[in-house]
Amino acid sequence: MMRILAQRKSRLFNDTEKNLPALYLSPVQWIAGFYNAIMMPLLNLCKVQTSLPLTADHIIDIIREYRPVSTVIGPSLLQSILKHEKQCDLTSFNLILVAGGKVHKDLISELRKRVRRDAVAAEIYGQTETLGQVFSIEPSGPLGSCGKSTEFHHVKLMDPDTEKEITRPNRPGELWVKGPMFTEYYNNPQETAAVFTEDGWFKTGDLLYRDREYNFYFVERLGMLIKYRNYHITPLELVEVIRQHPEVLDVSVTSIKNVFDGEHPVACVVRRPGSKVTAHEIKELVANKLSYSKRLRGGVIFMEKLPRTSTGKVARAKLKQIAAIAYRE
Repeated sequence: MMRILAQRKSRLFNDTEKNLPALYLSPVQWIAGFYNAIMMPLLNLCKVQTSLPLTADHIIDIIREYRPVSTVIGPSLLQSILKHEKQCDLTSFNLILVAGGKVHKDLISELRKRVRRDAVAAEIYGQTETLGQVFSIEPSGPLGSCGKSTEFHHVKLMDPDTEKEITRPNRPGELWVKGPMFTEYYNNPQETAAVFTEDGWFKTGDLLYRDREYNFYFVERLGMLIKYRNYHITPLELVEVIRQHPEVLDVSVTSIKNVFDGEHPVACVVRRPGSKVTAHEIKELVANKLSYSKRLRGGVIFMEKLPRTSTGKVARAKLKQIAAIAYRE
């Protein structure tokens, strides 16, 4: 925790400033919620928190009134704020860290356009099981990277099928971690045994890859991969493409079962107000950008909004249930 404290303190402000407002958005079940309760006083920060639902409209009003200097925010909430019809002035922030899901490159790019030039806007990666942040904050690193490994956590990438270590760059594998972390899942010895190896490595269940300079990049949760015939399809790869359509406000990709192929990808799309984008356009966009195996064989579902969890993430299980019974174009 002291490593995180030192790194964030150096990026926030000098020691003479007191009681600066910090926007607290972390759900109580995140490890960030525990750290913030301890770290904010150590950083001379005054916690700004709301008991109301964390809607984009409400958060924009809070930022306008209290002018916070730092926050940790999920990508879906950040996207809603940046795309909201009510303009949000983010120039009060010294530090915005984005965590809790896939952070698309265009999201970070847009965020950096909206903050001051001397402010830090960066993606971080961690889990509650790893007691938070695993990689260092690298605001000047490659776009899309969630940082580099540190002396506090040993990391390696493993082939999910063979459990052999991946030593070459740009090859995705499951991230295994050793270092400060939890000891067990409460009253669940079976799940605890499933995620720890005999020699103490924790299997995160997340797919990442690294480049030649050892910058790490988050890909997807391992359990979210869509299995079409002999291919593994990463839903977020399709999301990246569909997000590029100017009339798409929000999108997530799930799957439906198919007796012959295993699973077919389904795009769940929220149109922008006044948009008339069609399912055919969405399918053609994916077909023109990605390989034949990644086509939207399960179709497209247009929705008013995506179902989300209390932490703002897409409710994947609920979305899969909807896709199984909803009208697909």
